[in-house]
Amino acid sequence: MGMGTNSGENLSKFFANVAKINEILKEIKELHRKLRAAHEETKTAYNADVVKALWSKTKQDANLTLKRVKLIKDPEKSNKASRNLPECAPGSSLTALGHLLSGLGKKLKEKNEEF
Repeated sequence: MGMGTNSGENLSKFFANVAKINEILKEIKELHRKLRAAHEETKTAYNADVVKALWSKTKQDANLTLKRVKLIKDPEKSNKASRNLPECAPGSSLTALGHLLSGLGKKLKEKNEEF
């Protein structure tokens, strides 16, 4: 009975991590949008002060984006212990985590390619 509780806790932690990663991805997407807008604005900026302000803002947004990306841990590595549980045998409900991890990995890869 203890194992079931432990795997339930691991599953709860996993889904909390997934929700956290999705929130960070939303933040990164918004920062990406801001960086693109600043880039477009620099194309028409001729005043040195405006260009410096845009450059400063772009540098700040890029640094914030890098910090957000570092917050995302590889979910496969962080949940390796969970996959070694006896409850994770083929056909169990916990094997669905592998499929979910695969989908998250693909989504993260797509976001990186967009950036």
